[in-house]
Amino acid sequence: MEKHDHRHKEELLQQMRRQAEIRPEQNDSEPAASSDTGTFKIRLALAGVLLLTIILLDQKGKCFAGISMDQVLHYITDADYGTYLKTWVETAVNGSQAL
Repeated sequence: MEKHDHRHKEELLQQMRRQAEIRPEQNDSEPAASSDTGTFKIRLALAGVLLLTIILLDQKGKCFAGISMDQVLHYITDADYGTYLKTWVETAVNGSQAL
């Protein structure tokens, strides 16, 4: 009876070793994917809270850190993004040609 128990234990140990060799590959890839998804959800939730806060402050006519929504919208609409983009591209092209 002891031989049978000993053989059974050896078989179980071999199975456990095989599983331990297979599982680390699976476990390494799973936490990275789930943690990326978790941080994305957190960032998305924070962006939503920030957007709602800005909307509420704008509706009540309050300023955040001394900046009103009218000032923000004025700055955004007055900017000439085409010129900024053209200058940036020219700088990047000239910088790459110098290399």
